[in-house]
Amino acid sequence: MPDIPQRDVRHILPRWRTAEEAGDIYADSGRVINVPECYQESYYEHLVFQFWEHHPGAKLKLAGQATEMLWSPEVGIEGAKIDPNRMFSREGAEKNLRLLNPNWSEAQISNGALALERDRHKFLHAIRPPRGGRIVALHNNSNGYSVESEVAISDRTSLKDAKNPHEFFLATNSADFDRLAVSPFNVVLQNAAPKDDDGSFSRLAARLGIRYINLECGLGKTQRQRELLGWLEQNLA
Repeated sequence: MPDIPQRDVRHILPRWRTAEEAGDIYADSGRVINVPECYQESYYEHLVFQFWEHHPGAKLKLAGQATEMLWSPEVGIEGAKIDPNRMFSREGAEKNLRLLNPNWSEAQISNGALALERDRHKFLHAIRPPRGGRIVALHNNSNGYSVESEVAISDRTSLKDAKNPHEFFLATNSADFDRLAVSPFNVVLQNAAPKDDDGSFSRLAARLGIRYINLECGLGKTQRQRELLGWLEQNLA
């Protein structure tokens, strides 16, 4: 990324070199540097969590920039398709694999869901916030999806901006909902186990006690999404 200044590597100890830097040194001088990437991973993961905790505003700004990127809401699993927000439970993954892959056999569906289940803990370990922290996700919606789709399956609701149903917060923590409900925006709370698990991350976060807030906004409404993000950043500790 050209806008990110490169670090000064002249005084970095060998164990903190990146694999790329070690490769450049070997190419230039033939000197071999052992790079303990596993150790570095845990250390830099710690630094990331520290950054999230002490600079939540900067983290939200990065998330806001990401909303300007458009992407396909499907990922491949051995030639199949699945909605990435429907793969966080075995039940939800099987339902979505069956829906998006009508030519798959039940054995293929079961194996695909099992593969996702095996790797799910790795993903959760990578993104789980530190104690007291939270995850804020930004989603863009279209084609009929709105807060009205969530009201019937939510535990509590606050619809102060009902004329703009595509713009809303979904929270899994009661205290976060109470604070967000003070805002002029639509808010729903989902922290109880549903009758039917759709495989969404919000349901998994609620089950695990993770503070998760999903900010939904209509596709293309970047400025409006920044407005909701700004309110959250200023008012939610």
